[in-house]
Amino acid sequence: MKIQSKIWLTILVVIIGILQFSCKNNGIEPVLPTDTTWIYLGLKGESISSMAIDPTNPDVIYVSGTSKLLKTTNGGNTWDSLYQAVFYSMVIDPRNSQTIYGGLVKIIKSTDGGHSWNDCSEGIMYDGFSSVKFLEIDPNNSNILYAGTAALSGGAFYKSVDAGSSWKVKLNSSVLSMAVDPKNSSIIYVGGDGVYKSIDTGENWTFVGRPSGYVAAIVIDPKNSERVIVGCGWKDGSLFKSENGGESWEAFAEGIPDRSNVMKLVSLKSNGDLYAVVVNTEGGGVYRRRYSDSQWQKIGIDSVQIDDYYNDLIIDPDERYLYLGSAGGVYRLKLN
Repeated sequence: MKIQSKIWLTILVVIIGILQFSCKNNGIEPVLPTDTTWIYLGLKGESISSMAIDPTNPDVIYVSGTSKLLKTTNGGNTWDSLYQAVFYSMVIDPRNSQTIYGGLVKIIKSTDGGHSWNDCSEGIMYDGFSSVKFLEIDPNNSNILYAGTAALSGGAFYKSVDAGSSWKVKLNSSVLSMAVDPKNSSIIYVGGDGVYKSIDTGENWTFVGRPSGYVAAIVIDPKNSERVIVGCGWKDGSLFKSENGGESWEAFAEGIPDRSNVMKLVSLKSNGDLYAVVVNTEGGGVYRRRYSDSQWQKIGIDSVQIDDYYNDLIIDPDERYLYLGSAGGVYRLKLN
């Protein structure tokens, strides 16, 4: 019996080896990446530029790929193509999840969950090289929207008070990132060639510093609104924080490799833990800094393709999962 068992085990190993070889040579790859704490949700070959999750149903996720918008209604098991365009930014109305705004070289709006779209770019100035880098909705008033553009000619920060029907320039500067104070939506920070702050819903702005390079990401501590963290990129970027609402800045990059560019930052509302997409000569990755930690730690995902142009990082509304959009598809990490 032992001899028969060994024979069958040997046959099984050979069969598995043949199947693995066959899969690799037929372009079929395993669902899980090298680091099995992350689950691969597919979209191989799609460079992900932006993502958004339905605030009322975390199984509904919108993802912009290389040339189209895709949607899943089952948490990433299957994907449907909705619209042929690259979305550099997206935001979903927290009061009506059927209403979605998309940032392309212009701004478009859907009121049926992404199936049809209409232009809502009146007042938005753009040239052949501009793009809408972020879109945000005032958490207390869905009629108030913010948009930021970057372009060779400069870019600008825009505000709409009529649900996107028209836009007005409020800051003449290329802007790449934005954060609204979770405790006071009148306070806004934007990042571009530095950090700007508004205390009147974007009507007036004060320059509050240039920590390093271009400010590609901003988060506000959900526990302490005076604490602002920024990620810098494309020059000599790194991570910095302010403990006084932007009046002064200090390094906050312990554990991050030198000469890294931080492209995305997100924070858990429940405990303030931070997650960052980092790009550097070593390939970069996703880093986490728990609220009580003294440094950042890389959380696997070495097999994921991350670059300067196509990546996004979002947290589902129930804070169960972290989603990473990469140059090779979408990944999901279960949060502790």
